[in-house]
Amino acid sequence: MARRSAACASWRGLFKLSRSMTAPATSGLLRRLREWGVIRVAVSYAVIAWLALQIADVTFEPLGVPRWVMVSLIVTAVLGFPVAVTLAWFYEVGDRGLVRDTAGEGAVRPAVHGVRRYADLSVIGVLLVAVAVLLVRQSDLGQSGAGGPAIAVLPFQNLSTSKDGEILALGIAESVLYQLANLAELDVISRTSSFAFRDRDKDAQEIGRELGARYLLEGSVQSDRSRMRVTTQLIDTETGADVWAMRFDRPLGDIFAVQDEIALQVTQALELSVDPAAMKRMTGQGTSNLGAYLAFLQGRALLANARVVDMTEAIEHFERSVKLDPTFAGAYVSLAEAEVFLGEYEATDDRQERFKRALLRGQELVEKALALDPNNGAAYLQRAQFAAYDSLAAAEADYRHGLELSPNSAEGYAGLAAVVYATPSRRDEVLELLDRARKLDPLEPGHDVIKAQFLWIERADLQGANALLVDVLKHKPQYTPALETLGGLREMMKQAANSIRYSEQALALDPSREWTRRALIRGYVDLGDLSAAKQLLEDDGSERSPRQLRLLMHEGDWRQAGELAYESLARDGISGISGTDMLMIVNAIRMHARATDEFERARAALEEVSGVSWDSAGRVTLPQEGSPVRAAAIGLAEVLLASGQERRGRQLLETILARMRHEVGELGRPELWYQLYHPTALALSGQNDAALEMIERSIASGSRLVDWWYYFDSDPAYGPLRQDARFQAALNTVHAYVAAQRGELERMRADGLVPDRR
Repeated sequence: MARRSAACASWRGLFKLSRSMTAPATSGLLRRLREWGVIRVAVSYAVIAWLALQIADVTFEPLGVPRWVMVSLIVTAVLGFPVAVTLAWFYEVGDRGLVRDTAGEGAVRPAVHGVRRYADLSVIGVLLVAVAVLLVRQSDLGQSGAGGPAIAVLPFQNLSTSKDGEILALGIAESVLYQLANLAELDVISRTSSFAFRDRDKDAQEIGRELGARYLLEGSVQSDRSRMRVTTQLIDTETGADVWAMRFDRPLGDIFAVQDEIALQVTQALELSVDPAAMKRMTGQGTSNLGAYLAFLQGRALLANARVVDMTEAIEHFERSVKLDPTFAGAYVSLAEAEVFLGEYEATDDRQERFKRALLRGQELVEKALALDPNNGAAYLQRAQFAAYDSLAAAEADYRHGLELSPNSAEGYAGLAAVVYATPSRRDEVLELLDRARKLDPLEPGHDVIKAQFLWIERADLQGANALLVDVLKHKPQYTPALETLGGLREMMKQAANSIRYSEQALALDPSREWTRRALIRGYVDLGDLSAAKQLLEDDGSERSPRQLRLLMHEGDWRQAGELAYESLARDGISGISGTDMLMIVNAIRMHARATDEFERARAALEEVSGVSWDSAGRVTLPQEGSPVRAAAIGLAEVLLASGQERRGRQLLETILARMRHEVGELGRPELWYQLYHPTALALSGQNDAALEMIERSIASGSRLVDWWYYFDSDPAYGPLRQDARFQAALNTVHAYVAAQRGELERMRADGLVPDRR
């Protein structure tokens, strides 16, 4: 309503101005000003100057023009006005150009013809456009949808010599960061990225560019046992100038009040309009017990390292914190996070059981935190992470509520993206959530790795995924998740030797990465380098290692391979097995059934893995709508056919292929992942030409080059195809590719890029 009233007032003012400019001449000074063109010049100057300033205001900031240029432009415009009016008084513009006006009062002024005769109308037209621009900018139509300003809180410098000085300095900065992160009016860069500048040697403007932050909050802390001095500065990264600076000399016990005041001063300096509920969440740290708070800060510092070796000590600090203040909700949340992290990643013989116990314990701790503080956003986000193991709907509800309370949680957006991804029809939302997470945490490479995996798996955009991963490694060459993912991606990009190179780098940095080790074994077997593959087996503590599966399959030892596949399913469960390993497990079970006639055992295992079921009328149901990887379902169909259950086997194949046609042809899903296993379904159903066509496309795309030796040499489904000339031509193409990649691998070994495991 206010905007509409302002618009009406602007239009009324414009109407009055236009009437005054076109009304008959009046007497006295006004008539002389009109005759001498002073009014025309004054109004023209004002309109043009105002319009120029509006354009500068819109364009200078995105272009990075320093603020002093805008200030200089405003001063020039103001000082130029009296100069323009004075010149208009003494000079006139006629057909002869600019001449001194010596005519007396009432005399005929110099004649003006052509376009300049319509100066009054031109001024009115420009003014109309200018006012229209102003109204659009003030209305919702002119809003760009951008959020509030972005701010990064850098780690405060420790100027103390006391034992807790470093923890106190970092803790104050971290606490202010989390307080500001409660505000939806600000984009607050996460701790992971902003604290990367702990030992900074860059100026504010460069840090601002790297973090995408308009403002930086930095400071220092000097303390002893009783007092502290905290100095803070809010810096504009575009100019490098201080927006404000403050110093606090307070007793050590006033740390909570100091943190609140710093956060409040930031909101005032940035002229933010914060609602009372958000302001209440922003102030206070959840405890007034200094000992509990210091223990909490020590635990948070260790938790941020995300290392198993630090978790036990972090847990001890959090336990001490809640013992000193049993009402400290934030400490319970962090204790839950640390205990579940340790249960999930600590390598022990009973890891699965320990993780289950840690998860139950974590859920209890989070519920206790929410009972103490029902508006604790971090507690909801942590509960969402725990809920995702059992209920995606509950996890999403908690993620969304947690992000309402903590709208600057990059981890929250990334976690929500993982939950949303589980619903195929909503996967377009995933990229938006990941981009939001990356904006808040620009230096965390994990977001780009997850986005690359999404582009690869969901969009079959191998080039886009590759570009993201290469960029991550350009900034962090030893980031093992990027190396591991790039290794798998390059395998699909028909660069097997390069795949081995990146996977070897990842394994050298972290020898405990089991999936990377198995991927390397697969890569060496695909290139026929069995000695290198065997060297990677080593002992993983089990009598019969899952790492041996591909070598057993390559040797045609179907009995041992099948038993190992059953053991792997029992030990790791469906969720603990990677996609490519699951393909080979399914194949091993199929071949084991043929070698032993244990078809019922194979049927039961594959039915459980695939989730396929039949109703009372015998109609088949496929789970996971939109999931293209149906290796277990296709393997089940083959086992049914081989065991004489022809009707069920054919019905299952028809359902699988109909779903594939619907998803690729009607839903537009990329065919890449169907190429990996669906040629088997086509061949089993007798559609040989269609099977051959998909095999040819799969070789061209690179998907059929993974485990190629099994499918071309041993898979029973391909039996009717092996004498076909097209099949033989495809096999020759694969052999040529393998020879070329084996030569590339030898060159990499000679150059020291890949270890010689032979």
